[in-house]
Amino acid sequence: MGRKKHKVSTESQGFLTNENPFGSLDSTGLPEASTPPKPSTPPTAKAARKPGMRVEIRREKSGRGGKTVTTLRGLRTLDRYSREDLLHGLKKKLGTGGVPIDDGFQLQGDCRDQAEEFLTDKGFRPVRAGG
Repeated sequence: MGRKKHKVSTESQGFLTNENPFGSLDSTGLPEASTPPKPSTPPTAKAARKPGMRVEIRREKSGRGGKTVTTLRGLRTLDRYSREDLLHGLKKKLGTGGVPIDDGFQLQGDCRDQAEEFLTDKGFRPVRAGG
């Protein structure tokens, strides 16, 4: 059996009262209260990227059991929200799956042409790398 729990009275007769515990403090000599800054909205992909940002597009197969993936690298300067928006747009436009990696994305299948066209429309400078 456990111990009985001590219940605190919520009546105004106890130590919990409706009085302000800080009411007797003097506020002379203190600076005026400032308003907190408004939370900023996440920047869009267009606002966060530099004009003509270089993105490497590469087709890779090694270490994936013969499956082909398209790797996009060079997006390290974008913030998280911009990268997520860009990846979502790519996957929706290409109709394929994809995941974020260190400084870019990995898309399922060989979709270099469509990815290059999409990135060019968004203002990036896609460059084909590798073989």
